[in-house]
Amino acid sequence: SKSKPLGPRGLYWLKVHLANLAGADKMSFDDRAGFTEKNMKSVRAAVTNPFGEDRWWMGLDDPFQGLATCHEIVNAIDSGDPESYECALPVHMDGSCN
Repeated sequence: SKSKPLGPRGLYWLKVHLANLAGADKMSFDDRAGFTEKNMKSVRAAVTNPFGEDRWWMGLDDPFQGLATCHEIVNAIDSGDPESYECALPVHMDGSCN
């Protein structure tokens, strides 16, 4: 897919997406984003040393999709301008309750 800037809410939705993959999908979107923020040490560990001591990402519903999401979250934050960071990772939205 083609990369696009995350915009004002893109980082938020990446965090929600990662929480969904971690099984934290029954809480509010804000709580899901908060879940990811509370686990940022593990998110960063997945990026810097994925096979190190903190293998948190391996327990996700789809580990490699989660690992890719960890990379995008860390890259966006470390870019210094998450809104302008270009991301090509699709974020899944559940519309089953519509």
